[in-house]
Amino acid sequence: MKADTFSRNASASQTEDCPSNKLDVLQALEKELDFAQNELNYLSQLDITEENANVSPGAIVVTDTLTFFIGISTDKIEMSGTTVVGISTKAPIYANMKDLQKNDSFTFNEKTYQILDLY
Repeated sequence: MKADTFSRNASASQTEDCPSNKLDVLQALEKELDFAQNELNYLSQLDITEENANVSPGAIVVTDTLTFFIGISTDKIEMSGTTVVGISTKAPIYANMKDLQKNDSFTFNEKTYQILDLY
């Protein structure tokens, strides 16, 4: 990609030379790659071998509404009929559930969640 970005008129489908647009795209992709690599590095450092007794990084938090994975932010994922949402420890909702245990409840955006189970 870098070679293509810095070569002029290398693409037969392009009639105009647009190196600044290519550079913008390359920089955006590099930023996304750095972010993804940092997230992957964070995930690889989580200890997921032990069951969690409280809400902390690496925990799966099953509530009456959603199931949360505490680690990184993700879109909703459907797994075996269960909706799982990944949240970062920087997310505002995490502050409301941090250190809670099974059967505790927390409120976020005027919605109350009951913690049914933790893994």
